[in-house]
Amino acid sequence: MTFHLVSADPDFLYALDLPSAFAVPAGTPLHPRGFVPATGPYEIASFDVRHGVRLVRNPRFREWSPNAQPSGYPDAIVVRQESSPDAGVAAVLGGTADLASGETRPSPATLASVRTQHASQL
Repeated sequence: MTFHLVSADPDFLYALDLPSAFAVPAGTPLHPRGFVPATGPYEIASFDVRHGVRLVRNPRFREWSPNAQPSGYPDAIVVRQESSPDAGVAAVLGGTADLASGETRPSPATLASVRTQHASQL
C-alpha cells in the first residue's frame, strides 16, 4: 500500500494505528458498538469497557514476512483502563504496567515528580 500525501503530516503514522484506519474488506459495515477489528498478528481475546482489552496471537494469521510476527513478540498483550492518568503513571512506576498513555495528561504534580525522580522512564 502506498500513500501520497499532499503535505507533511507529523501525525500520519500515529493516525494509521487508529481504528478509523484499520484495513477491512470493502463494504464492511460498522459494528453497532464501535469499530470492526482488522486482521493482523493479534486478535481480541476479551474486552471490558471499564477495564480494558486482552489481545492474543491470531492463530489464523499467516506471516508474509519474518518481521511480521517474529517469535520475540509477546503471546498476549493486556491493555488496562486505569482510573486516571496519574493511576497509569503509578502503575508503571510500581512495576505493574509497561506503558502509561492516553488522551489526557497526568497532573502537573505527577509530571514534575516523574521528571525529577524518574526521568529515564519519561
